[in-house]
Amino acid sequence: SWTPGPSCVPTAILCGPFAIIFLAQTANTVLVPVLPFLVKDVGASAVAYGMLQSTLWTSQTVLAPVLGWLSDKLGRRPVIIISLLVSALGNTLLAVAYSIKLMAAARVISGLGFQIALFRAYFADVAPKGARASKFGLIGVIQGFSLFGGPAVGGLVSKLCGRRAGAWLAASLCLLGALTAMCWQPGQEAEERAAKSMASAEDGATKTRGGVKMVKLDLDGVITESKEARSKE
Repeated sequence: SWTPGPSCVPTAILCGPFAIIFLAQTANTVLVPVLPFLVKDVGASAVAYGMLQSTLWTSQTVLAPVLGWLSDKLGRRPVIIISLLVSALGNTLLAVAYSIKLMAAARVISGLGFQIALFRAYFADVAPKGARASKFGLIGVIQGFSLFGGPAVGGLVSKLCGRRAGAWLAASLCLLGALTAMCWQPGQEAEERAAKSMASAEDGATKTRGGVKMVKLDLDGVITESKEARSKE
């Protein structure tokens, strides 16, 4: 008789992470065709637009290690929910911003919230080990749909409802993603896998800190011996 392998994990088990990634990625891309016009509306230049874009990625890069550490301590889901709510706040601020400084602040806040690596880590925690490769391939497909579908939807919504409607749409998608993360139940088995993954990450971090401490002690010993040898000379 045929026994389903780990690659045959029911899609329903992983639909939560799939939906969260899709909503978060789409929220980030619906603004692509809209943002240049929002910058133009406040009288800013193309240089300001470039700097506005860089603030988003800079804040994402700077905060990624911090959010990763927090997710190891507090759990993936709470940090993901908070990050999506923060991103929704940033997009809401962008929707009502009428100065380039306020728009820059909004993009920084959005960058603090949108962390695709955190969503991937959450997915890796709950997916069975043997199914991760195939399911990560599906994540790539989902991101691809978001990348070409998000700008099209954002442009259409902005054309029909006004330029700032794209920002409101992005905020709504982030809120919907947060609600999905709150309501989705991965099941006991997936939760156990996540707990083991978190424990493994913490154990690895503890061993790394212990190794660094031992190296530091060895270096301190070498330096002390060197000083003593010089003093005897």
